[in-house]
Formats: sequence, C-alpha cells, structure tokens
Amino acid sequence: MKHKVKVTILDKKCYPELQRQYCKDPESGPCPCYNVGDEFIFMRDEGRDDYWHLGLNTLVKTNGNPDTVAGCMEEGETPEESARRETREESGHDVIDLVPLGRSLPAPGYCDEVHHHFFATLAAEPAGQHLDTDENLAPIPLTAAEIDAAIDDGTITDGKTIILWHLYKRKHPSP
Repeated sequence: MKHKVKVTILDKKCYPELQRQYCKDPESGPCPCYNVGDEFIFMRDEGRDDYWHLGLNTLVKTNGNPDTVAGCMEEGETPEESARRETREESGHDVIDLVPLGRSLPAPGYCDEVHHHFFATLAAEPAGQHLDTDENLAPIPLTAAEIDAAIDDGTITDGKTIILWHLYKRKHPSP
C-alpha cells in the first residue's frame, strides 16, 4: 500500500498559552524551523516511512535561505565558539577567521533571543557536514550580486539573513 501527502506551511501562528504549557522555553516565540510556503512530501510504502521518521528529508520547496548557517549556543559556549561549531556542522567547512558583525533582537519585548552575526573566512576544502538528524541542508554559494538580487526579488525573505547581509555590507562597502 502506498501513501503520498503534500504538506504546505500556510501560516506561522504562535499560541503562547500552549507554549507556556508544553515548550522548554515558554517564551520562545514562533517556530524558526519552518517558513510560510515551505512544502513537504511525505511518503509511506514498503521501503519508506516518512511519518515514522518525523518528516526527515521531506522538504521539497522553501522560501528560506539554506545557505545561511544558524543554530543555538550550547551550554557554556561563547557566540564565537557556537558560530565556529555551527558553520562546521552545517556547511562542512572549518572556519579560518571569524569577524563579529553585530547582534540583533528578532522579537524585542516578546522574547529575549539574541542573534549574533559573523563573517567567516572558510577553509577552501570542505571537511564534511555533521548535520543533526532533523536538518536537511545543502550549502549554495552565491555572489554578492546574486544575494542582492535574491533579496530584491523576494527569493530571500528570512529576516536574519537580510540583517546579516546588511551588517556585512555596512562593514565591507563596495568600491
């Protein structure tokens, strides 16, 4: 027997009363893992069961930017240590140099989350990704012109990516 289901994220609503009751961080805000418009295809047949694997590797379309490295700081970790670890895990490249670009608050007054933004110089050869079981990432190299165009045409809509690009350009203006 075969089953195939398409799931599209139509909205990202937040239910504070349920977050307070069920989430580790009751003030965490909307889920950062999904973007409005994301599409997933879940399959179930003799050789595959995406339902049992909680949808791992089912994302087929996203408005998010998969080239942006992001993650959470682990207990006792500095923002720089976290940026190096997450870059290695998600892009597969070791960080040669890391320059702080600034910080941003994604939802001031709503949660106390802080985004730390860095520019990283990466080793030329990747050493291999080390993704978490719930991550499905493939780095996509883009030129500065391609990033600008993707922001302008709405391909890149992720706020942290746009803030990061703005901070980078302010500290590295074009000649």
